[in-house]
Amino acid sequence: MKKRIRIAVFCIIAVLALSVLAHASETTDETETVSGPPTVELSGVAGDYSVFLSWNGSGNGSDLIKFELSYALAVSPDDVIDTLEFDGDAKGCSITELSGGMEHIFRLTAYNSVGGTTSTLRLTPNDPDLATVTAVKNEIESSSVAIHKNIANTKDSVLKYLQSYFKRYDGYGVTV
Repeated sequence: MKKRIRIAVFCIIAVLALSVLAHASETTDETETVSGPPTVELSGVAGDYSVFLSWNGSGNGSDLIKFELSYALAVSPDDVIDTLEFDGDAKGCSITELSGGMEHIFRLTAYNSVGGTTSTLRLTPNDPDLATVTAVKNEIESSSVAIHKNIANTKDSVLKYLQSYFKRYDGYGVTV
């Protein structure tokens, strides 16, 4: 009987040893991906009272969760006009009803599970109703003024307005 018990114990040990060896020969090639903060590049084109923004973002080893876009006038960058949120697949947007002729600051932040990264862009939307006219006194001295088309509708009325504006500057000639 002792011999049978020894053989049974030996068989159990042999089976366990073969099982351990079988698992040891299995290779697991698990590489951990270390994530970092996302990357983002922002670009844009100004239009009439609008801008079109586009961006490229990478989660840097992690999925992009969202993008957050805020914008303000450059003269008061802390006074945010609006903040927009986009999902992680977004690639761009159009923003309308902006102040034409005034520089805006656009801040886009990309977020992943690690944190956020911000890219900034400055653009000046066009104001098709704004005209800039330069009055020249000589080769060295000149002065510019921007006038809104609503002030004057014809070339003659623009010229009269500019002549009255530049009258205070002695010796300036005005052409439109």
